[in-house]
Amino acid sequence: MDSQFVTFLNAYSALIQALATAVLVVLTSYYVRQARKSTIELEQTRRSEFLPLLTLRMETRDARTIHVYLSNIGRGLAQDPTVTLPFEKPQQPMKMVVPGQENVRVTFESVGIPEILELPEKERVLKVEYGDIFGRTLVTEAYLASEEAADGELTKQTLTIADWKVFLPGDVVETG
Repeated sequence: MDSQFVTFLNAYSALIQALATAVLVVLTSYYVRQARKSTIELEQTRRSEFLPLLTLRMETRDARTIHVYLSNIGRGLAQDPTVTLPFEKPQQPMKMVVPGQENVRVTFESVGIPEILELPEKERVLKVEYGDIFGRTLVTEAYLASEEAADGELTKQTLTIADWKVFLPGDVVETG
């Protein structure tokens, strides 16, 4: 019996070797794909650890002056933040906002609160665009609403942030 098996192996050794090689190629390619997926997930996780996240706060001093305050609550640098308000030219307060930095002020002095409040709600958006250290663009949008504030005996209409959202590369995270 052993001699027949050895004869069989000798007769088909090339075929057996080819099949074994094919199985090894398939297994190796499977493991390469799995390793690539793991590497991509690991890189995405590493990048998300250094994500900047700008929050917004707003104050109105009078009918024509709006102060917007940016704070970076993320762990990465927010590069080239640009603040846009309806009817206003975009402003860039500084080159970067470092993690933990609070209350970077941007002042808009020519826009009128009544003009903004006349816009449809979907167009009353305060928008901040900024980049991270990996070259991705992030956006924080705040939806503006009307608020009545007492000023002594007078009541005046001001703007407030009703809701805000952060748009991350590849996802949308809602906050606020």
